[in-house]
Amino acid sequence: MTIGMKIRQFRHQKGISQNELADLLNVAQTTISNFEADRTLPDIVMIDKIAKELDKDVSEFLANDAGSFINEGQKGGVTFQNIGTVDTINSISDKLIEQYEKRLEEKDEIICMLKEQVKNN
Repeated sequence: MTIGMKIRQFRHQKGISQNELADLLNVAQTTISNFEADRTLPDIVMIDKIAKELDKDVSEFLANDAGSFINEGQKGGVTFQNIGTVDTINSISDKLIEQYEKRLEEKDEIICMLKEQVKNN
């Protein structure tokens, strides 16, 4: 299933129209229509925004139907499925790195907080 098909499916599940989703994202309704018809592919930032508005995780848009981001076993090794251009893949990687770094910072903050609590007790 393509990203566009998933946008349509998740939008229908949430019970909102293309116009409503477009308003939430501050884009034209035709942008949503183009995404859903696979005429254009949203970048990872837009996929992230769409995911949030539809109460989904970004990975649900990027994984193939088997739940994997990649398809192993094809000639030539591992290939990406339904993700798009190299720029899109790089954007996805950058977003995942940002999320990882944010989680590391949150972990460090929790550790500092716990150390302070232990120190004060």
